Amino acid sequence: MVRTAAQTDSVIFGEEGIASADKQGLAIIVMGTLDPSVMKELEEKVEEKGFYLVDAPVSGGLSGAEAATLSIMTAGKEEVVQKCLPYFQAMGKKF
Repeated sequence: MVRTAAQTDSVIFGEEGIASADKQGLAIIVMGTLDPSVMKELEEKVEEKGFYLVDAPVSGGLSGAEAATLSIMTAGKEEVVQKCLPYFQAMGKKF
C-alpha cells in the first residue's frame, strides 16, 4: 500500500517491480487513493503485461489498519475482486 501514483508506478513497473515477475494472471491490488484517469492508465499497462488490476482504496486510518477494520472500496473484474476477497477480509470489515 503506497500513497502516490509515482510510487505505485515504481512498485509495479520499476526495475524489480511486480510486472518483472513471470506470473501471468496475477492480480495487482492498488490500495492508494489515485485519480481515476491514473487508474485507467495503470490498468491498461498492467493488462498489457498479462496481469489484472484491482482498485481498492481504503478508509479507516491507522487505527483501522491496526484493528483490521478498514473499509475497502473495490473495483475491477468481478471474478478477480472475488479471488482477492480473503486478503480484504484480513484487513477490513466493510467492502
